[in-house]
Amino acid sequence: MPCLEFVSIIIFTALGMIEILILYNQYISSIFHGKTIK
Repeated sequence: MPCLEFVSIIIFTALGMIEILILYNQYISSIFHGKTIK
């Protein structure tokens, strides 16, 4: 059972990292587009 918990923790951490990267990418692109429009 501890092995399964460890795997699930890794999966949730990876998903969280991916979500943060996507949000960060959108934030940067929105700033870039805002600067180019102005």
